[in-house]
Amino acid sequence: MTHVTWKHTIQLIIVSISLSTAAANDTAIRISNTFDAMPSNPPYRWLEECTIGKLSIGSSQHIVDKVFKELDLNVEWLLGNTNHENPELLISQLYQKLINNEQDFLITARPPSQDNKQFLTVKTPIFYRRSSIITLSNSSINTQDINSLKTYTGGAYIVTPAADLMPSPILNYAQNHQLNLKFYSDEIYRDDLLNNQQTPLKELISGDVDYVIDNHFRTKIWAYNNNVNHQLRFDPIKLTSYGVYLVTATDNPHNHLIDDINEKLKHFQTTSFIDNTHNLYLQKWLSSPCI
Repeated sequence: MTHVTWKHTIQLIIVSISLSTAAANDTAIRISNTFDAMPSNPPYRWLEECTIGKLSIGSSQHIVDKVFKELDLNVEWLLGNTNHENPELLISQLYQKLINNEQDFLITARPPSQDNKQFLTVKTPIFYRRSSIITLSNSSINTQDINSLKTYTGGAYIVTPAADLMPSPILNYAQNHQLNLKFYSDEIYRDDLLNNQQTPLKELISGDVDYVIDNHFRTKIWAYNNNVNHQLRFDPIKLTSYGVYLVTATDNPHNHLIDDINEKLKHFQTTSFIDNTHNLYLQKWLSSPCI
């Protein structure tokens, strides 16, 4: 007759619990990214062309990976359709996959309204897409003094409805602060977000405008690519309508995670983790041979 001591019993219980926990943690949270519907948008997301199957990487995914890792959960990244001819259609298809339970969460800059009962949105954004007031490095303009800024002429792109259905946060910022801005259409620039934004920046360098308001990282990449980064100064501004969020379906079996995700993101907002992650992936993009 086999003699089982209390120590053996406890050991069996511990092993059993460990195996159960491991099995539970093997369940991957399926996530897609609406940035897949757009051209490359570093540092937030881009495709590594050197990788078989074109691996989607970027700071947005790194931050979300970190959230779920701290919750002892794995993430399965679902690469969306990267044909960018109709981004609105692609984004609506990703939302439909949430409803159909084909994925668990979606990264999006346009969360559904609170009246939409089909979805739940994590209250704290993953991050805010950073914009900057860009001046020449030797400029004496104090971009923090709005009253002083009103006396200068700035430049900015105005996002067309075809590119983004929400009102341009930069346009709203300019109107709220009564800034004197020259707006440029993005109809051409939208097709190649990284290389075709020379109009306002070239006017800044030539002295035709005094400052430019634009996407912080995209403008930095253009400046590096054109070897003018040393001529420019970037003063970040926070446009709260530029938040990027996690959304899930109301009946998704993992929607109970929302409060825990929210707490993790709130903690990240109080540290330098998010800024450091963006800067890390900015350097990855600038140094990558796989673009």
